[in-house]
Formats: sequence, structure tokens, C-alpha cells
Amino acid sequence: MFRNGIYRIDYRNPNDMAADDALFVVRDGSIIGADRHGGVYSGSQFRATGALDGVRVQMTAPPGGEFVTGAIAGPDGAAVDIVSKLDPARDFQTATINVEGGSVEISVAYLGPLPA
Repeated sequence: MFRNGIYRIDYRNPNDMAADDALFVVRDGSIIGADRHGGVYSGSQFRATGALDGVRVQMTAPPGGEFVTGAIAGPDGAAVDIVSKLDPARDFQTATINVEGGSVEISVAYLGPLPA
């Protein structure tokens, strides 16, 4: 399982040079996070195959929010499920995930432990 701590997720659409980031907190298998555009993330980890752990996160976009893939949330916002397999033993890693039908390149960096 991923260790408790603060993580930075950098993400970009591989067809566009624009990039952005979000901060996540992992505590006892639960995940919460946010980005500067009003996206809110919540989810959990699960055991996947081999050395990888699965991460299932629901991203909630604000009304009219634009996803990195170019999709636009409706007037009530939108919720998107994101599932990925990552290596919890690595402090930095990259992956490609699917968001709203488009590929998104992510990098995951462990920033440090949670405050006591």
C-alpha cells in the first residue's frame, strides 16, 4: 500500500503541451485531493497484481469545468472515475491513464509525510 503522506500528481494531455497538477493526501488507504481549478478527488487503494497497487479515484469537476482531455463538465459539474495501477514502493513514477475517453500522462511524486 502507498504510505501515508502528501503526493503531487502532474498531468497532461499527450496531444497538448498544457500541463497541470493536483495535491493528494493518502491516509490509511484513503485518498483525497484537489487541484487549482476546483477539481476534487476522493478514493482508495486496492491490491492489484504483482508489486502494483490499484488506485480508484473519483474526480468531481465544477460546473463548466474543463478536463485536461478537453471535455467540458455540464452546468451541474461532472464526476469521473479514474483507475490506475501504480507501484507504492516508488517515490516517483509515471503512467498513462484514461480520463473521459482520452489519454492523460501522469507523474506521481511523494512529497513527504503527513504532519503529526
